[in-house]
Amino acid sequence: MDSIQPELFATVLSNVMLEAIPSVVGRVERKATVIGFALLVASARFQSNAKYAGLTGSVLRQLAAMLMDTTVKETKSMADRSIVDGSAPAAAAAAAAATAVATDEDLDSLEIEDTGYQASFARLATLGDIKIDPCPQITDPMVGLGQILKPVQAQIIVAAGPLSDETRECISHAIAQAQ
Repeated sequence: MDSIQPELFATVLSNVMLEAIPSVVGRVERKATVIGFALLVASARFQSNAKYAGLTGSVLRQLAAMLMDTTVKETKSMADRSIVDGSAPAAAAAAAAATAVATDEDLDSLEIEDTGYQASFARLATLGDIKIDPCPQITDPMVGLGQILKPVQAQIIVAAGPLSDETRECISHAIAQAQ
């Protein structure tokens, strides 16, 4: 990316990718985010470039915040599933059912040629619920983070600069948990 524009990756990392970390939902997605960013920060190429190494602290702060955030985040589809399963309050289920009823005008406006698209979309929508874990060997993101950072912890601590006590404790705990 830097061959296109100098410092482009550092800009995208700090202004886009790091800002998106708090919005990651789902157990598998959060684990993949932690492992991916940990591998990025621990890479020799990242640490050898001063522009990138300067972002180590920001990455670690975001990862620690994600790991310390134990609230359950759910997507719209997860919320919809809870309504169908009956785990949501009856009022919410009734409201969802009321908005899902199609009028006769809506049904009349459907065109026959859309059926091919609808069948393809139905197959894609069904496949969209399948979760593939990109790192099944790592069961706990905290342990995975520690395993990745442990071999390079001396460089990471120097590159990270000043961190809050909570962040430093979270990262130290992750490294201590690594086998």
